[in-house]
Amino acid sequence: MEFFFNHPILSLAWVACLVAIIFTFVQDKLSGINVIGNNMVGILVNSQKGVIVDIRPIKDYSTGHITGSVHLLTSDIKTNNVGKIESYKDRPVILVNADGLNLFEAGKSLRKLGFNKVYILKDGIAGWLTDNLILVKK
Repeated sequence: MEFFFNHPILSLAWVACLVAIIFTFVQDKLSGINVIGNNMVGILVNSQKGVIVDIRPIKDYSTGHITGSVHLLTSDIKTNNVGKIESYKDRPVILVNADGLNLFEAGKSLRKLGFNKVYILKDGIAGWLTDNLILVKK
């Protein structure tokens, strides 16, 4: 406690950071969007007839993507242009990008559009390749 009183600005900054981390963690957990590993992709696609949605730029998608994935841009999701995956509203939708980061906004947009089961592939295509899983070009 002595440190807290001797260094109020530093202590308040620490508390603010802690609150921000807790808030972000709770918000992500309540969003209904789950982060999954590579092993779950096959399970969700095969047993629950899910779809993989690759939101990387078309150039990256063309150089290699997960088998059966559908290409959409983040801008398509933001503008409700999701006709390619409209039929998957009650099935798992797995979002993929290069590294698995910054996908929560796209996930939240899909949830607002009525997609009930939204997942994010942890580590994205980079993690997929790290696990020596294949990409296709067709």
